[in-house]
Amino acid sequence: MARAAKATVQRILAAQPLHPEKVSYYLERRDPNFEAKMREVLLVYQEVALQNETPSPGVAPPQVVTISVMRSRDCKP
Repeated sequence: MARAAKATVQRILAAQPLHPEKVSYYLERRDPNFEAKMREVLLVYQEVALQNETPSPGVAPPQVVTISVMRSRDCKP
């Protein structure tokens, strides 16, 4: 294969049924509660991070802050 001509390699690849460079796809969110679930998961991560922090003596523990997430809608077929 190291000595094969460029045209030979192209012909072999073109004969194969799989062409990943020609595949197009998009992600479709099917769960209507996705954002609520995502927010809940992010809050759990934040709470764990806050619990793992070592507070200084005499300092009140930090409050949990709500995370705002912006999303963009991409119009796909």
